Amino acid sequence: MKIKKYQKGGKTYYKFNVYLGKDPLTGKEIRTNRQGFKSPKQAENAYLKLRTQISSKTRHPEIKTYKDAYEIWYEAWQGTVKESTILKITGIFKNHILPLIGDIKLKEFNQLQAQTFINEVSKNYKDIKGLRIYAKTVLNYVKELGIISTNPLDKVKLPNRNKKEIKVKKRNYYTPEELKNFLDIAKEDCSLQDYTFFRLLSHTGMRLGEALALKWTDVNFDTNYITINKSLSKSKTGKAIISTTKNGHERKIKLDQDTIEYLKELKEINKIYVFERNGKVVSSSYPLKKLNQIIEKHGLYKINVHGLRHTHATILLRMGKSIKYIQDRLGHLDSSITLNTYSHTLLDEKEETPDEFSSFLEA
Repeated sequence: MKIKKYQKGGKTYYKFNVYLGKDPLTGKEIRTNRQGFKSPKQAENAYLKLRTQISSKTRHPEIKTYKDAYEIWYEAWQGTVKESTILKITGIFKNHILPLIGDIKLKEFNQLQAQTFINEVSKNYKDIKGLRIYAKTVLNYVKELGIISTNPLDKVKLPNRNKKEIKVKKRNYYTPEELKNFLDIAKEDCSLQDYTFFRLLSHTGMRLGEALALKWTDVNFDTNYITINKSLSKSKTGKAIISTTKNGHERKIKLDQDTIEYLKELKEINKIYVFERNGKVVSSSYPLKKLNQIIEKHGLYKINVHGLRHTHATILLRMGKSIKYIQDRLGHLDSSITLNTYSHTLLDEKEETPDEFSSFLEA
């Protein structure tokens, strides 16, 4: 610490700028300026008093409530995930967690309150297990900082849903026959772009955002390969943005010849993106709206857009393709994800080409 002399109004005063350490929560340097002292000794005494005050207390008392803990956790967490993830998770906190426990003081938050919170939120939120993980993460963060010693959410019990309330999970995919029927109808009812979009998803297993982010530079008409290296998602403010794929990895998928021909036709219309409106990407909400229109008009089995990805995977399983093959095609980082998602009886793998997917539908 260095005391400096300066002039003001014809009089001599003293000041100092001092480093007081690092903020234990943010890791940033703490510095302060003090001035207006009439003598070096007065400035030195002020410095010593300031040091004593900082040493005798921490900044932890500022983190008093669960909401305070959430905000400091958010600052550290937001730089580690994609913006679309931020939008989703902050929505869970703001709509389901903070309204119920945001004002609870951390030092008073006990297991009974935690259990009451879980019981209450489970009445209106289905994925209670996932929500508890998010809520616990905030408390684990401030626990690591030494602000609390225990996490009251560690030992809460998840409510058992009444067996009568448990619904049988509806399949979200088409059988080969249903897919063929859907695509035949879509070809008659839809524009070239809409039909090609639904065909591409069902014939490749691409994710919705991956398909909407495709540019013509990603399509190789010489080799019939398509490169998937980006995805349409939403920023933390809800704005459409182009980001990396879900796992950040690039993959290449070979297309059947018929799908290639439809893409060639579409290239005569769209110039930048494979699927576009006025030179811009198609809204992520449009495909579901169009899919629902077709399903309702023709009384088809109801699935969502992601169901076309599931359809592709289940048909590949029926064809006898290996889990490894399907994993690579879908872009799963780990085969366990593929196994957990598609726990069907696997057939022996056969030597098949990409064009045989289309042939399989025609059989």
